[in-house]
Amino acid sequence: MNHQHDNTTVLKKILKTALIRLGLVVLAVSGVLVCVGLFLLNGRLKGVSAAISAPELLINLLIFLLIMTAVLIYGSAIILSNVRMGQVKDPARDELTGIRNVIAYGEEVKRIDRDLKSGNTELGVALVDLRGLKKLNETCGTEKGDEAIKTLCFIVCHVFEHSPVFRLNGDQFVVILKNIDLQNIDFLLESFDEKLAGLAEDDSLKPWEKVSASIGVAFYDPEEDSGVESVFKRAEKAMYDSKEV
Repeated sequence: MNHQHDNTTVLKKILKTALIRLGLVVLAVSGVLVCVGLFLLNGRLKGVSAAISAPELLINLLIFLLIMTAVLIYGSAIILSNVRMGQVKDPARDELTGIRNVIAYGEEVKRIDRDLKSGNTELGVALVDLRGLKKLNETCGTEKGDEAIKTLCFIVCHVFEHSPVFRLNGDQFVVILKNIDLQNIDFLLESFDEKLAGLAEDDSLKPWEKVSASIGVAFYDPEEDSGVESVFKRAEKAMYDSKEV
């Protein structure tokens, strides 16, 4: 997947929000000072207007605006630096794996549903479930369970590298199949199974490294599906059916 593009988009969104907030603060404070200046120029604040001349007031307002502009620029630089260093969290990104989370998935579903209504019906959904996470957490600890989640995440993202992958909850990932991944789904499913089988046969690996997973896939059918959610449900059923095999 194009994580670099996703990160750039996130940076732009966070920086834009920060700039808007800082800008509103500057405008609010500047507005207050301008109003005060108008009162002073009109002589409505008795005992104060006589002490401050109009030129002095305008100069002071100009200096203040320059200072606030500098604060705006400096604040933006600090925010951007913190985002790049990972100090500002992206609410749409999963902290453990770094991929997009259920919030981002919800937004993607809205966008795809709009596309479906516009006639773009090429859509597939793959749902992946990590097997044995609860037992692994109980026997080896949650840290090892997290390692298993990250390992499976890496495999899913590597196999379906041309499609967006989202982590829905503790042990489930959803893939919105697109482009070449959608066209080559049979080959990719075989590749996915082979990678997991290779891990299972490797005796040098620890239990949390031998990840096992179930996967279910469904494709959009305009006669049967009203949107992404119905495709997801069929993929979910296919995933649970695969557990029983």
